[in-house]
Amino acid sequence: MARKRVIDVTTATRTLSRNENGTIVVLDRAAGSTITLPSAGRGLEFQFVVKTSGAYTIDAGTDKIRGALLQSEDDVASHSFTADPASHVKIEMGGATTQTGGLVGTNITLTCDTDGIWTASGSSVATTAGTATTPFSA
Repeated sequence: MARKRVIDVTTATRTLSRNENGTIVVLDRAAGSTITLPSAGRGLEFQFVVKTSGAYTIDAGTDKIRGALLQSEDDVASHSFTADPASHVKIEMGGATTQTGGLVGTNITLTCDTDGIWTASGSSVATTAGTATTPFSA
């Protein structure tokens, strides 16, 4: 089996292209990053892995996000959050400052099986500070 391509994101912004389909995107910037997805087209898939805790945003632009993420709070409790495909276009993780995820160990996959819609799956690690909050946003 061939190895997947890996992209290390160490800058404030990164726009992914369709040519990078199947890539593992390693989030490695303590100050966080905003990653913009290409237009959702059938067969596209990206995996996001947090190597350095930070405030990360995955932005689908005008495409929608559906699916669910399991979120654990520093091994204390867990929650499940479901995206609303009518309005959600981003996954926003606040890192160590909020309870929306973005800590080391977060692993999220976005797959497109329908043009214009990304399906999210995976898990997010969050701090125990505050109230558990969905990482999905409009």
